[in-house]
Amino acid sequence: MDDRLIKAVLFDFDGVVMDTEKQYSVFWDEKGAQYLGLERFGSMIKGSTLRQIFHDYFSGKEDLRREISASLAAFEAGMDFEYIPGVKQFLEELKEENVMTAIRTVPGNHARGHINQREIDVIVAEVLPYLNVGKEEIGIIAPYN
Repeated sequence: MDDRLIKAVLFDFDGVVMDTEKQYSVFWDEKGAQYLGLERFGSMIKGSTLRQIFHDYFSGKEDLRREISASLAAFEAGMDFEYIPGVKQFLEELKEENVMTAIRTVPGNHARGHINQREIDVIVAEVLPYLNVGKEEIGIIAPYN
């Protein structure tokens, strides 16, 4: 019988496994100042999906939404994906203990016929080697917008 106290761990990707939060804050601070005249906009919308941000701040502004979406896609293509300190070691420890692990991101405007190949490459090279599952058991959906 398996008597481990922890049998499975679920992680969010952005800001938990990979240190992307600061980069997104910079992006949204710039957009908030540019389009809304707001300072520290990134802090105001932290944790929100793109759909929520558009609904709350850019409702009825379709041209602006498209412009921001294109800018966000270009920004994400050049993002740095670095582990949050300690996460890589923790994933290794979980693997050694045969603890099931999963990495997930929030629902939102993620998969719409486009992919973020750079993020998928990072996941394949840097995250999947630490999971205790075969490649045939894994599916990746990487955010595009």
